[in-house]
Amino acid sequence: MTLPIYDFVHIDATSRLLKTRADEYFVKTNTYNEARETLAENHIVILTGHPGEGKTAMAANLALEGGVRPENCVKLESARDWEDVNWFLRCFTTVIIDDIFGGVSLDHERLKDWKRVLNDIEQRAKEKELKVIFTSRRYIIEEAKEDMDKITMFNKNNVHLDSRYLTANEMKQILNAILERNDVKEDVDLDDCVAKARGVFNFHLGEREEIVFGFPECAVLFATETLIIHGPDFFKRPERHFKGYIEQLYKSKDIEQFYKFVALVVVWAQKDQKINETDLKNTKEVSAHVQYVADCFRIEIDHKFIEILKCSLTAYTT
Repeated sequence: MTLPIYDFVHIDATSRLLKTRADEYFVKTNTYNEARETLAENHIVILTGHPGEGKTAMAANLALEGGVRPENCVKLESARDWEDVNWFLRCFTTVIIDDIFGGVSLDHERLKDWKRVLNDIEQRAKEKELKVIFTSRRYIIEEAKEDMDKITMFNKNNVHLDSRYLTANEMKQILNAILERNDVKEDVDLDDCVAKARGVFNFHLGEREEIVFGFPECAVLFATETLIIHGPDFFKRPERHFKGYIEQLYKSKDIEQFYKFVALVVVWAQKDQKINETDLKNTKEVSAHVQYVADCFRIEIDHKFIEILKCSLTAYTT
């Protein structure tokens, strides 16, 4: 069977995703097993979660469940991609749609684009023609639902990734796997790292302190030459090290760019991903949450910081 040129191009892109995210180091947690069962039963799963919880990696590994070959998977970027594939050839059995409605905030153009084909996607899944894996930050899905009318598949088939629900053993396995993948030679006390991480997430209280990314991302950051030198104490306050790590990535003195990044952190770390106008009233009157995030990054709250946050967070202000 001859594949269209389009399919060759996207098989290549999908192959790169699977090679970098699906390997023997991926840890199959209880949440992963829940997602696997949901996908097997309904042929659709929507993976949601805050930044750094491992949604894309989980999607890549789910795609290959049951012995599915990489060449039978395809990652789509847009509704046009869906329309361009000749589904009647049945070349693909699994579709991955990552950050379907936007990466850091709801992209209304992407939403409008995808709405054209969502019914077709859902129908093919219901008829067991395809398995479809979506990923999205939860707050984006919730906002998108308001504009999706009778499209119901995002009201079910949801599996939420949250580091609060990782067991101590799962955390240990994740950290050990990342260290092995990065070929880290340092002697790391995994039990101490996990104990400190669980303290941050306040498992013993059944509550979670505000933190800007999930444990899998904490582990990835830790397994670098720059941050591993801090040892297990890194996991007591990983956000303290995050600013320095981001600054190294950007290698930029553009304070406005950095403040825009922090604006996203303000949203990510808020439980309902919303802020009130009073949270950013002026430099002397900000909410405890905004003050906390600023303190994490050692930012002095001045007029420029407030104005950039106000502009950046317009869509999240109530």
